[in-house]
Amino acid sequence: MKSTIVLAQLSPLSDIEENVKKAEAAVREACSGQQADMIVFPESFMIRIPEHSGIRSENDFAQRLDGLFVQAMRKLAEQYGIWMVFGMRERPDDSMLPQGDQEGTGRVFNTTVLLDSRGKIVSVYRKTHLYDAFGFRESDQYLAGDSLFTPVDTPFGKIAVFVCYELRFPEIARRMALEGAQIILVPAAWYQGPSKKEQFQMLARTRALENTVFLLACNQCGGGTTGGSLAADPMGRIMAEAGEGEQLLTIHVDTGQISEARRRLPCLEQRHPELYGCVFGDRAEN
Repeated sequence: MKSTIVLAQLSPLSDIEENVKKAEAAVREACSGQQADMIVFPESFMIRIPEHSGIRSENDFAQRLDGLFVQAMRKLAEQYGIWMVFGMRERPDDSMLPQGDQEGTGRVFNTTVLLDSRGKIVSVYRKTHLYDAFGFRESDQYLAGDSLFTPVDTPFGKIAVFVCYELRFPEIARRMALEGAQIILVPAAWYQGPSKKEQFQMLARTRALENTVFLLACNQCGGGTTGGSLAADPMGRIMAEAGEGEQLLTIHVDTGQISEARRRLPCLEQRHPELYGCVFGDRAEN
């Protein structure tokens, strides 16, 4: 199956309504000329929190899935007839809070939403592996989700999603591939630091190659993030890569290439999970 997927590498603002306007402009451009099938926005695209905000004031910006931001994005998807992926701060219902957060610690979910071309919410993923690394503690602000994304059938292939820091966990991408994912989408807010941009590219290409899938990573730009959104094919080759600034990166995906890649490189079928002592989508016998 062939499709056109646009990675909207944008710099979110500290105003939700303005970010909806940025989204609309990006969708309009993506759908002009050759109709895009899907547009992917970065992690936490809903809002960039002003500097020096405390956790409570930061998470005051969070909304529920029936809030104004998601509803506005749903209208865009329906209006333009395009599938959409975007990140947000999701305010949890009390029933979603783990023991201990009932006290009102103010943490929210780092959530990614998948919409179809009618504006229907197809899937919601709450980031499970939080960025507690390089001196940063995402878990101070966010609650961790309790389940990985289940790959979704779409008109242009089976799609899976995970977020940013989760590129560093090969088990996640392997699980997705074993569950049939052909295209893995990675919304990100990958921050600058020594060799960080190179690591982003290296990890994205490696996750694509070792699973013989397409991997498309859409990063934020500005505000200390690196940009450099990219797409890697099932042999780990870079199909397209963005610079450091705002950019719409158009990717033409043909999932038919996966079978040829796996014929040449049959590493998935040559696995011996009974030797590994761990679970990668199918349970080892012990």
